[in-house]
Amino acid sequence: MATALYPGAYKPPHRGHFEVVKKLLNGSHKGKVYNLSNYKEVGADALREDDTAVEPIRKVVVFIGGGERNGITA
Repeated sequence: MATALYPGAYKPPHRGHFEVVKKLLNGSHKGKVYNLSNYKEVGADALREDDTAVEPIRKVVVFIGGGERNGITA
């Protein structure tokens, strides 16, 4: 099982952000899982749009930017 890192500003957070997290957790994200040992190969596969199986994601870590945008802070 993998952990997804989801960085962004989220200022303001909206339904689309939550939908991405839901898709990551329920396996419908259709994305690729990268790590230090496979990022080059996985990236090349993603560019070929190969629909190979990906490792299930068990946790999503959301990194919120520290700056201010439109009067909204972290």
